[in-house]
Amino acid sequence: MGRSHWKGLYFERDRGEMKEFVADSPQDCRGFYAQLQAAKRNLVPRRDQVYDELVHVTSDLARAVAEWRQKNNLPERVEEAHTCSGGNCTFHRIGNVFLCEKTGRAHVCDDNCAELLEDAESQMLVCAISGRCVDRMLSPAEEYDHQRAAEEAASTCQPEELNEPFMGAGRFGRAFVAGYYSSSERDLHEKQWSLCGF
Repeated sequence: MGRSHWKGLYFERDRGEMKEFVADSPQDCRGFYAQLQAAKRNLVPRRDQVYDELVHVTSDLARAVAEWRQKNNLPERVEEAHTCSGGNCTFHRIGNVFLCEKTGRAHVCDDNCAELLEDAESQMLVCAISGRCVDRMLSPAEEYDHQRAAEEAASTCQPEELNEPFMGAGRFGRAFVAGYYSSSERDLHEKQWSLCGF
């Protein structure tokens, strides 16, 4: 069955459903009902209604996934009760598709990844399945808060501190800055010992 044949059947059925729906509606509201029915087709199904994410990939990639599932004796329709995560499943990767080796469930890890969780330390979004990291987009309110905090920190700094480059915090950062601004080897040793507290 070719792709165009399937597409033709879909549109034929869709036209039939639309005519049937509009025919049963009041004459003066038919335009409104047609828009209502068309809007229903634009709704994205809920996550619990879609068990496989392969609707977002190219036909070549979908074919490779189907071949892998067949080779590993996994069904085309995946087990609904199973919940995949990077902690309890192993995955086979084909492009940006990650396949659970237990069930064959596909996870497409792209810009629309639904498994992104915020990492508490780095504030980045991390995919629970693939481990891919994505920079978190800040809302205008968060951006304003960060800008205000930076301005407050700058206002409490001494003028000479503002011109110094930030090389990191802690002992390593202080050692790097001390070494960078040393004029001689003797000066470096003196600064190094003062950093150690001697």
